[in-house]
Amino acid sequence: LSAIIDACWNAAKRSCRKSGNGKGYLANEFDLDKHKFIAATFKEQYNTISPPYMYHIGLSYNAKKGQFYWEQPVGSDPLPLEEGSFTRWNRGYPLAKNLLESNRCVLNAQTSTAFNLFWQNENCKSVPRRYVCQMNSCDTDNYCESYKFHS
Repeated sequence: LSAIIDACWNAAKRSCRKSGNGKGYLANEFDLDKHKFIAATFKEQYNTISPPYMYHIGLSYNAKKGQFYWEQPVGSDPLPLEEGSFTRWNRGYPLAKNLLESNRCVLNAQTSTAFNLFWQNENCKSVPRRYVCQMNSCDTDNYCESYKFHS
């Protein structure tokens, strides 16, 4: 689910949590296939927007723990971005540790005329962009009463 308005990362997080009866959250990109899927879906949905494409994802830096974490549904702990796991950082990112306190939240950004998107950490409160939400699929472990999304 992609947002149709821009919001700072914190507001995007709150908006996603209201989606899917409270089961939504900012999207994760655990591997290149998911990264490409989200990017292609975003580009298709926003084909009227002029590049460069930029949107928030569910990765942010926890200063107390000194690590990046992926958002998860309400009631689940955030998942750490483990060393050696998939990353898609733009050149020069993540920003140096002394800049992380004010630039903790991650977005995907198109950095050239080619449709290549890379992660950049930005300010959580002052960088309004589109954003992508997700929710876990309904199954025997994740009961869903309905598929109603707010707009």
